[in-house]
Amino acid sequence: MIENYPWLAICLMGGIFTFGSATLGDARMDLPPEPLTRPVFVHTTDNPVASPSVVEVTSTAVRSTAVQVETTTTIPEPRRWTGPIPAHYGEGSACTPEQATIVAHHMWHYGASDDTVEWMLGIISRESTCDPAAHNGNRRTGDDSWGLCQINALAGWFDAGQLFGDVDPNRFATDFEYNANACARLWSACGRGPWNYGDYYCKEPTS
Repeated sequence: MIENYPWLAICLMGGIFTFGSATLGDARMDLPPEPLTRPVFVHTTDNPVASPSVVEVTSTAVRSTAVQVETTTTIPEPRRWTGPIPAHYGEGSACTPEQATIVAHHMWHYGASDDTVEWMLGIISRESTCDPAAHNGNRRTGDDSWGLCQINALAGWFDAGQLFGDVDPNRFATDFEYNANACARLWSACGRGPWNYGDYYCKEPTS
């Protein structure tokens, strides 16, 4: 019958073709979305010209979140004096290791070498047996001397405008650090001269 009506065959074939195309088109539109995991092609290290290997790379969504990070700060211990601590009058006349370290820190601050620190510890032992409350007020010997290294007020050191015009010698007895700093300051200005019996002088030291 179709042979007698060729136009009918043409219409039927066209309809089938149209229906098939629509179906195929719908199928393409309904394809699932591309996965987040995509193959990435890389050459193998063994044979860079061989077929590439497939490495799976997964995209990951990361939300912005506050992250607490604990940090640890290590503060090195201050340097300690480990050199000799002279005892001018024998046992009991030297500074303790803790006191020697305080003196050393102030001397180092003003540029003193370790040899000079040891010398200053010897001077402190000789002058006061490392007693910041030591005071020699004997005017007959020309003294009004204070503290660890016996800074003599009669020499004018504590007068206004002088090196220790801003220093209170009465504070030496209760403040070891304050006293140690004054000794280091005097050394930084005059070197070893103020303690050089019989030939006092004031000359800025080099170390």
